Amino acid sequence: MILSIENNSILCEQSGKFLWTLDIDKLKVVGEFTTTAGPWNNDWFLVFADKSNEWFEVPFEASSKQFWSRLSQKVNQELIPGLAASVTYASRVIYPKELVGKGLFRLTSLGENLSANQQQIAGLNEVNVEFTNQVKDLFS
Repeated sequence: MILSIENNSILCEQSGKFLWTLDIDKLKVVGEFTTTAGPWNNDWFLVFADKSNEWFEVPFEASSKQFWSRLSQKVNQELIPGLAASVTYASRVIYPKELVGKGLFRLTSLGENLSANQQQIAGLNEVNVEFTNQVKDLFS
Protein backbone atom coordinates (compact mmCIF):
# COMPACT_ATOMS: atom_id res chain seq x y z
CA MET A 1 0.00 0.00 0.00
CA ILE A 2 1.20 3.50 -0.82
CA LEU A 3 -0.18 6.88 0.22
CA SER A 4 0.32 9.88 -2.03
CA ILE A 5 -1.08 13.35 -2.61
CA GLU A 6 -2.35 14.46 -5.99
CA ASN A 7 -3.89 17.87 -6.46
CA ASN A 8 -5.98 18.21 -3.30
CA SER A 9 -6.61 14.53 -2.53
CA ILE A 10 -5.04 11.76 -0.49
CA LEU A 11 -4.75 8.65 -2.63
CA CYS A 12 -4.22 5.11 -1.40
CA GLU A 13 -3.13 2.51 -3.89
CA GLN A 14 -1.95 -1.07 -3.84
CA SER A 15 -0.37 -2.93 -6.73
CA GLY A 16 -1.22 -0.07 -9.09
CA LYS A 17 -4.92 -0.02 -8.17
CA PHE A 18 -6.59 2.83 -6.28
CA LEU A 19 -8.25 1.64 -3.07
CA TRP A 20 -9.63 4.98 -1.93
CA THR A 21 -9.29 8.72 -2.29
CA LEU A 22 -10.14 11.49 0.17
CA ASP A 23 -10.54 15.20 -0.53
CA ILE A 24 -8.14 17.07 1.80
CA ASP A 25 -10.59 20.00 2.08
CA LYS A 26 -13.12 17.63 3.69
CA LEU A 27 -10.59 16.02 6.05
CA LYS A 28 -11.73 16.31 9.67
CA VAL A 29 -9.18 14.17 11.50
CA VAL A 30 -5.87 12.40 10.95
CA GLY A 31 -4.71 10.04 13.63
CA GLU A 32 -2.77 6.95 14.44
CA PHE A 33 -3.21 3.86 16.54
CA THR A 34 -1.19 0.85 17.59
CA THR A 35 -2.10 -2.69 18.50
CA THR A 36 -0.35 -5.59 20.19
CA ALA A 37 0.05 -7.50 16.90
CA GLY A 38 3.76 -6.64 16.37
CA PRO A 39 6.56 -7.16 15.83
CA TRP A 40 5.88 -9.64 13.01
CA ASN A 41 2.55 -8.18 11.92
CA ASN A 42 1.48 -4.61 11.24
CA ASP A 43 0.80 -2.92 14.56
CA TRP A 44 0.93 0.81 13.69
CA PHE A 45 -1.85 2.33 11.60
CA LEU A 46 -2.88 5.71 10.24
CA VAL A 47 -6.48 6.93 10.17
CA PHE A 48 -8.03 9.54 7.86
CA ALA A 49 -11.67 10.59 8.27
CA ASP A 50 -14.11 13.01 6.75
CA LYS A 51 -17.24 11.39 8.25
CA SER A 52 -18.04 10.45 11.82
CA ASN A 53 -19.08 6.89 11.04
CA GLU A 54 -16.41 6.02 8.47
CA TRP A 55 -12.66 6.22 8.32
CA PHE A 56 -9.84 4.93 6.17
CA GLU A 57 -6.92 3.16 7.80
CA VAL A 58 -3.61 2.02 6.41
CA PRO A 59 -0.43 0.58 7.90
CA PHE A 60 2.05 3.32 8.78
CA GLU A 61 4.51 1.83 6.27
CA ALA A 62 2.25 3.11 3.48
CA SER A 63 3.36 6.67 4.26
CA SER A 64 6.63 8.42 3.47
CA LYS A 65 8.44 11.59 4.53
CA GLN A 66 7.32 13.18 1.25
CA PHE A 67 3.69 12.27 1.97
CA TRP A 68 3.82 13.86 5.46
CA SER A 69 5.57 16.95 4.13
CA ARG A 70 3.00 17.49 1.36
CA LEU A 71 0.01 16.81 3.64
CA SER A 72 1.46 19.19 6.26
CA GLN A 73 1.65 21.91 3.61
CA LYS A 74 -1.92 21.26 2.46
CA VAL A 75 -3.40 21.55 5.98
CA ASN A 76 -1.02 24.34 7.12
CA GLN A 77 0.12 22.35 10.13
CA GLU A 78 3.16 20.17 10.80
CA LEU A 79 1.94 16.60 11.11
CA ILE A 80 4.11 14.34 13.26
CA PRO A 81 3.18 10.72 13.97
CA GLY A 82 4.40 9.68 17.41
CA LEU A 83 3.42 6.13 18.36
CA ALA A 84 6.35 4.26 16.80
CA ALA A 85 7.53 2.73 20.07
CA SER A 86 4.11 1.76 21.42
CA VAL A 87 3.60 -1.94 22.09
CA THR A 88 0.08 -1.72 23.48
CA TYR A 89 -3.26 -0.42 22.26
CA ALA A 90 -2.81 3.33 21.91
CA SER A 91 -4.26 6.06 19.73
CA ARG A 92 -3.73 9.77 19.21
CA VAL A 93 -4.82 12.63 17.00
CA ILE A 94 -2.26 14.14 14.60
CA TYR A 95 -4.65 16.69 13.02
CA PRO A 96 -6.38 19.10 13.72
CA LYS A 97 -4.04 21.21 15.82
CA GLU A 98 -6.47 21.72 18.71
CA LEU A 99 -6.58 17.96 19.38
CA VAL A 100 -2.98 16.93 18.67
CA GLY A 101 -1.89 14.29 21.15
CA LYS A 102 -5.41 13.62 22.45
CA GLY A 103 -6.94 10.18 22.14
CA LEU A 104 -8.35 9.27 18.73
CA PHE A 105 -10.28 6.16 19.70
CA ARG A 106 -12.09 4.92 22.73
CA LEU A 107 -11.40 1.21 23.08
CA THR A 108 -13.67 -0.93 25.21
CA SER A 109 -13.31 -4.62 25.79
CA LEU A 110 -16.31 -6.73 24.97
CA GLY A 111 -15.87 -8.20 28.44
CA GLU A 112 -14.99 -4.96 30.24
CA ASN A 113 -17.14 -5.87 33.26
CA LEU A 114 -15.21 -9.11 33.74
CA SER A 115 -11.85 -9.63 35.42
CA ALA A 116 -8.81 -10.25 33.20
CA ASN A 117 -8.97 -13.94 34.20
CA GLN A 118 -12.64 -14.21 33.27
CA GLN A 119 -11.98 -12.47 29.94
CA GLN A 120 -9.16 -14.89 29.15
CA ILE A 121 -11.30 -17.93 30.03
CA ALA A 122 -14.18 -16.62 27.92
CA GLY A 123 -11.83 -15.72 25.06
CA LEU A 124 -12.90 -12.07 25.15
CA ASN A 125 -9.86 -10.26 23.84
CA GLU A 126 -11.87 -8.36 21.23
CA VAL A 127 -12.44 -4.63 21.56
CA ASN A 128 -15.02 -2.15 20.33
CA VAL A 129 -13.49 0.89 18.64
CA GLU A 130 -15.12 4.30 18.33
CA PHE A 131 -13.94 7.88 18.05
CA THR A 132 -13.53 9.71 21.35
CA ASN A 133 -16.14 12.35 22.16
CA GLN A 134 -13.66 15.14 21.34
CA VAL A 135 -13.12 13.67 17.89
CA LYS A 136 -16.86 13.09 17.38
CA ASP A 137 -17.40 16.80 18.07
CA LEU A 138 -15.33 17.62 14.95
CA PHE A 139 -18.10 16.18 12.78
CA SER A 140 -20.99 18.21 14.23
